Amino acid sequence: MNKQEHKKKQFTLLELLLVISVMIILMSLLLPALSNVKKSIKRTACANNLRQISCGAHLYSSDFDGSIVMADDNTSATHTHLWPWLLISYVGGQQIRYDYYGSSKLPPSYNYRWKYKGGDIFYCPALEASPGMLPTNINYTPSTYAINHYIAGDLRLSQPNYNISSPAITAKATKLLFFGERDYVYYLYNIPNQDWGIHPGFGTNAVFLDGHLESAKVGNYNNSENLFP
Repeated sequence: MNKQEHKKKQFTLLELLLVISVMIILMSLLLPALSNVKKSIKRTACANNLRQISCGAHLYSSDFDGSIVMADDNTSATHTHLWPWLLISYVGGQQIRYDYYGSSKLPPSYNYRWKYKGGDIFYCPALEASPGMLPTNINYTPSTYAINHYIAGDLRLSQPNYNISSPAITAKATKLLFFGERDYVYYLYNIPNQDWGIHPGFGTNAVFLDGHLESAKVGNYNNSENLFP
């Protein structure tokens, strides 16, 4: 091979820069798509959590003569009286212990969260990506999901407990929220609210009393139609 042939097979600096530029352009096009896929997977996993929680709640009602699991069955907010603890055996969790864990999202004075040991079903995998969340609002909640305490009942907040077959709620079963995403407290109220919408675009997953699930923007719902019997 002579020197001239060898030179012909070498990349010039311009060609190398051109290849690098094309690769950068391709990466810039692919990365957002991959990010959207990741968000979609998290949202689907979250929806599956809510479906399982809803099924567990209906099983609970069948064991207690139709009574909907209460948001809080005591006058205190002690974790053993809140709905996740009451449902944990119905969703495949284990009543091992209840503990605090930290979150990198939170400043030191708010660096705690309640968590049931033995199951991730009560947690949306998109939690740390929650848009617009004020760190000081993430202070006490056993779950990233919340129950509609206007139908479930809440002794601490003086909300009546309904039966799953009560005419007052069966008439609105397709519109009444049963469980939704709310990363602040254990019960749903005040639609819309900054604490709703764990997914991008103020989006949320919500399961209704009749068992169907929707993925929509929080603004699609309102108090009178979707919360109150």
